[in-house]
Amino acid sequence: MQIILLTNVPKLGKFGDLVDVSKGYARNFLIPKGFALFATPNIIKQHNKKLLIEQQKKIEFKNLALQQKETLETIGRFTIYKKVGEQGILFGKVNKKEIADKISSFINQPIDSSLISVPEIKTTGIYEIIIKLDSNVKAIMKIQVVPE
Repeated sequence: MQIILLTNVPKLGKFGDLVDVSKGYARNFLIPKGFALFATPNIIKQHNKKLLIEQQKKIEFKNLALQQKETLETIGRFTIYKKVGEQGILFGKVNKKEIADKISSFINQPIDSSLISVPEIKTTGIYEIIIKLDSNVKAIMKIQVVPE
């Protein structure tokens, strides 16, 4: 019996897979628990449309990420001004939210601070940050921390 999985099922398949299982397994476990649907021609057609729409959204999101990467790497480097004590040590430190706000103001698009990978910044200087825009798209920028 063919079914379409509605969730990831260990040792069987991932969401959206069309799989063959025994009738008892489908009727007694997978379908009542909401893990799968009977694979009728109409449901297969609807499911294929959903998968196509999801693939198009992923492609659009990746293209947007590539555009953002190009924009960020064109900028290349930006400056953050912080209050500094003796020997160039900052009062406080530069955090991801501060960096995300600065980047967002440059590109006029919001950047989530959880996407930014940055070393701990407690002194003035130049640091490299990595912004993960998509699973395979990363932008590398430099940040310069200078005294106010």
